[in-house]
Amino acid sequence: INLAQKSVMDIATQPDMVFLYRLPIIAYADATGRPLANVVRHVLIHELGHHFGFSDDDMAAIEAADGT
Repeated sequence: INLAQKSVMDIATQPDMVFLYRLPIIAYADATGRPLANVVRHVLIHELGHHFGFSDDDMAAIEAADGT
């Protein structure tokens, strides 16, 4: 559940976590020819964005602002 949808009354059973799966990221970088660091950055921005309730357009704007 992203932070925008959580209630202050929700009981946290564990800390929020974001998982990046190594093999699919490496496979995607290899298949597309994109540098691995760029793919990791893109996935991390996307996953953190979802956690904080950002839209896909918001995340695209974040990446565009940095020139990636």
